[in-house]
Amino acid sequence: MKLTGLYPVKTFTIRRFVNYLSRMLKDGQEEKFLRVIQALKLLALRADQRRTLEEIAGLIRNDHPSVRLIRRLVQESHPQTVEKLLNNLVINDILAGDWKRAQTARRLKIHMPAFMVISPTYACNLRCAGCYAGEYEEKQQMEPELFDKIISDGKNLGFYFYVISGGEPFIYRPLWDILAKHHDCYFLIYTNGTLIDEEAAEKIARLGHIAPAISIEGKEDETDFRRGEGTFRRLLTAFANLRKARAVFGVSITHTRRNHKVLMNDEFWEMLIENKAVFSWIFQYIPIGLDPDLSLMVTPEERLERLRLVERIRREKEILVADFWNDGPYVNGCLAGGANYFHINAHGYVEPCVFVHFALDNIKEKPLVEILDSPFFREIRERAPYGENLLRPCMVIDRPEILRELYHKYQLRPTHPGAETILTSLAPAVQEAAEAWAKISDPVWEKEFAPHYPAVFGEYVYKRKTGDGSLSHLKTSRARETPCNQPGL
Repeated sequence: MKLTGLYPVKTFTIRRFVNYLSRMLKDGQEEKFLRVIQALKLLALRADQRRTLEEIAGLIRNDHPSVRLIRRLVQESHPQTVEKLLNNLVINDILAGDWKRAQTARRLKIHMPAFMVISPTYACNLRCAGCYAGEYEEKQQMEPELFDKIISDGKNLGFYFYVISGGEPFIYRPLWDILAKHHDCYFLIYTNGTLIDEEAAEKIARLGHIAPAISIEGKEDETDFRRGEGTFRRLLTAFANLRKARAVFGVSITHTRRNHKVLMNDEFWEMLIENKAVFSWIFQYIPIGLDPDLSLMVTPEERLERLRLVERIRREKEILVADFWNDGPYVNGCLAGGANYFHINAHGYVEPCVFVHFALDNIKEKPLVEILDSPFFREIRERAPYGENLLRPCMVIDRPEILRELYHKYQLRPTHPGAETILTSLAPAVQEAAEAWAKISDPVWEKEFAPHYPAVFGEYVYKRKTGDGSLSHLKTSRARETPCNQPGL
C-alpha cells in the first residue's frame, strides 16, 4: 500500500497489536484480553467507541457463540489463513483501506463504497433453476488484463476486499494467478463448490486470502432439486476437503418457498456448523436470470420467519449469518450503486447490484471513479435508503417503482436478454409482493427497529457546507447497535 505521512507507522503498530490480541485468543487468555479492552476504553475518545468495546467485553465474559467461533478460527485454521484474515481483511481493508478510501473520497470529492463485486466469467458447470446469472452469455470471459487492472486500480483507491462471483469463478483459468498476485487483498468467492477438490482446498488454505462461499439450498433434496442430482454429495466432499486443509469457508443460501421449511429447522444449521462453515449469507430469491419462477418467491410471512430465525441463530449458534434483505436496518438500507458496493460483470458493464441487470457505463470505456460519480449512481445514493422502513431496502423487490423510474430516466441498457422482464411482464407480481411485505414489515419496523436504527438520508452524498463552501463527506457518525454475531462485530 502506498500510504504517506505517519499512517504507515500507525498501520505497523496496529498490525502488531492485532496479532498480539489474536495470540491471546489462541492461547485462551481471555482475562488478559479483557484487561486490554478495559485499557482501550480509557483511551477511547468517542462514546460510541467505548460502547463498542464494552459490548465486545460483554460477549467475551458471557462466552458468546461469536467469541467461541473466533477462538476456533484462530486455534484451528491454517496459519497462513489466520495471518491473512488479520493482515489483509482486518488491517489492510477495514483499517488502512478505510482510511485510504476516505482520503480518496476527499481528494476526488465523491463518496467511496467499501468493496466491489467482480464476475470475471459467466461460464458454469451447473445449470441451476432460477440462477440470477443464468441468462448472461455463458462464453463471456473478462480479459485477464482487465481483471488484474480492476483490482490494481481498486487498491490505489483503497479497495482491499473483493467479492468474486460468476458463473463459476473456479472455471476461470487466470483466477489463481491473479489472486496470488494480489496477496495483500482478501477475496470472498461465491462458488457452487463442485470444483473444490483436495488440491484446490490446499491451495485456498495455503494462499490464505480466499474464503469460498459455497452455494447450498438445504439438505440433499432441496439442493439437488435446484442444482442437479448428486450436487449435495459433491458439496459435502468440498466441505471435507476444506476442513482437512484448515481453510476458512462458508455457504451461500437462496431462500425460496420450496426450501423454507428446511432452512427454519435447526438440524440444517447444525449440519453446517458440524462441517465447520464459518459464515452463511442468505439471499432471498428474486425472479431474474434463468427462467424466472414466481412460485419460488417467499411469502411475506416466510420472510418474517427468516428474520426471527436469523435473530435466534445469532444469539445461539457458532456461525456468522447475514440476511441481505432483512439486515437493512444494520446497514442503512440498500448497499447498491456505490453506497457500499457495485458489480462489474464479465462484459465490463458496471451494475449497481448483482441483482440489477442494467447499466449505464462500461469499465472498458470510462474510469471507475467517473462511473461511480455518474448521474445514475449519484441518484441511487441520493435517494438511499428509499424510505423510512429499512426492512424494505431493495429497489428490485421492496420498492420496484424506483428501479422502473431509474430505468426510464437514464435509458439504461439491459445487460443480458430478458433482463427487462422484471420491469414488464413480472412487474405486477413483484409490486404485489412488495406491497404485501410493506403491510407486514411496517408495524415490525416501527415497534422494534425504528427507535434504534432510524433511516439516515444523505449518508452517501457529498454536499457543500454552509459558510466557507468547502466540501464535506456526509457520512453518519451515529453508531448503529450491531446485533450479536453480526458480520463486522
